[in-house]
Amino acid sequence: MRWSLVPAILTVLCAAGCGGDPFPRGVAEYEAGSFAAALDAFAEAELLAGDHAEPALLANRALAALRVGRAREAETSAEKLVARGGAEHEGFRDHVFAVAAWLRAQRAQAEAGLTDPDPTAFARAIGHAEDALAGFEAVLAADPSRADTQRNYVRVARMLDALRKAQEEAEKNRRNKREGAEDRPAPEPEPDTDAPPEEVEQAPELQQDDGALTADEVEALLARLARKEAEKRQLRRDQRAARTPSTERDW
Repeated sequence: MRWSLVPAILTVLCAAGCGGDPFPRGVAEYEAGSFAAALDAFAEAELLAGDHAEPALLANRALAALRVGRAREAETSAEKLVARGGAEHEGFRDHVFAVAAWLRAQRAQAEAGLTDPDPTAFARAIGHAEDALAGFEAVLAADPSRADTQRNYVRVARMLDALRKAQEEAEKNRRNKREGAEDRPAPEPEPDTDAPPEEVEQAPELQQDDGALTADEVEALLARLARKEAEKRQLRRDQRAARTPSTERDW
């Protein structure tokens, strides 16, 4: 990813010297590839300049912000650039906005590649890629000779095509998984481990029939039954005697 406006702007800024002033210091950091340090220096320079910040400073801050992935900060600086520098900077602003959308598309694409992605990741990635493509188209409409923008346009177009195919494949996999789940029988409910164990009534064990009772066994059984019957008769007699009134009188 290249931003061809950077060298020209940096050359202008370096003419001011590269001492302790945060403005040229940011230029030096940018040229050294220390983009985060460059962004800090440009932010410090803008804070000191306030509303009088030069268009070159705003442009460099936007470019440094893109280098470290801070898309919103880059867009804000580009908007300020047009507001203060005029319509001549609109092409640069469109370029910054297109690259910012591309960065967002890449982040959403990375989310979509996770094991358990956000269902909206592909849609967001495609939306941002479409915004980036439209932005690069606007830049090329104003200046068709920009080779860097032409390359960026082709890259984003390929990315957009790949995202759409990947989204279709992901949706197909989800449908197959859902249909497969519907075809499978419902799993057996898990036992409630907190509930008390259910009592199971055990069937009595069966006894083997070894044949008829012996004579002694029959005699003992009859004797036991006779005793039980005699006890019952005696109990009934006792109950009747208790209910019979006494013949003696007290008058």
